[in-house]
Amino acid sequence: LTVGMDPKGEYCLSPTDGRHRVSPEDDYATGGLCKGVYMASITTNAPNGAFCRDVNPGELKGRSLDEMILGIIHGNMQFIGLKKIPDSTFHAADVVKNHKFEQDQERFQKHLNSMFVTSE
Repeated sequence: LTVGMDPKGEYCLSPTDGRHRVSPEDDYATGGLCKGVYMASITTNAPNGAFCRDVNPGELKGRSLDEMILGIIHGNMQFIGLKKIPDSTFHAADVVKNHKFEQDQERFQKHLNSMFVTSE
């Protein structure tokens, strides 16, 4: 991100980090120039039900995929000025030990259609 913050740079995404001199904690990570929305597509080897379970040990316990894996991605996108489309994350799960590529492709296409295709 620091390369994208160079206001004189060719690829400037965020000329400022958004903070103010009087209260630098306020509005931090809001200086991005990108305007729009994004959706994340994640592929993991975790079984589909591995997240959001209170019985899981350690870091997975009770945390959603968005909280666990995408926290950094969401923070980066916010920093450059993008907003996540609510309920838009797509997850292809268990792709190594129990892969279902054709079903995942079909689910992904349906997901994209539900997010972006409008009926006329």
